[in-house]
Amino acid sequence: MPVWDRNGPGVTCRGCLTDKAEADFYLRDAAAPEKGRRARCKTCVSTKGRVASPAEKAAKAHARREWRIANPEAARRAYLAAYGVTPEWYAETLEAQAGACAICRGACKTGDNFAVDHDHRCCPALPLCGKCSRGLLCRSCNLGIGNLADDVDRVLAAAHYLQGWTR
Repeated sequence: MPVWDRNGPGVTCRGCLTDKAEADFYLRDAAAPEKGRRARCKTCVSTKGRVASPAEKAAKAHARREWRIANPEAARRAYLAAYGVTPEWYAETLEAQAGACAICRGACKTGDNFAVDHDHRCCPALPLCGKCSRGLLCRSCNLGIGNLADDVDRVLAAAHYLQGWTR
């Protein structure tokens, strides 16, 4: 919660990081003004839930891409942290898989790092707990099992289908 400086003009909004007057912040609870005001200004609160325009989305994606290019090690650490694994886990798992994809046993064709595969029943969204990480997959295999919803019956049905068309 912002702490209002009675000697100063206002407080810094946690959303846009600009100094604003007390009147620029909504009350936490209109029925109980003594609970104070929100940490984000009225402008940030009103724009947080809106849908960004395609241009805004593209600009944000471009900025993220540029940051990843400029900061590859930090980007890799952030990626691994989002999946709840350490660089040591990644290295140990990659070594255990002989440097290849856990499914196709091929190299990573995109030149990127392998994707961390996890059980979506445990953690359906990021960040992950790290306990449900299964292994490392190439992009193609990761997308393949993801499109089949990690459903063993669907994967086996797809294999059966493909075997029926083998000549």
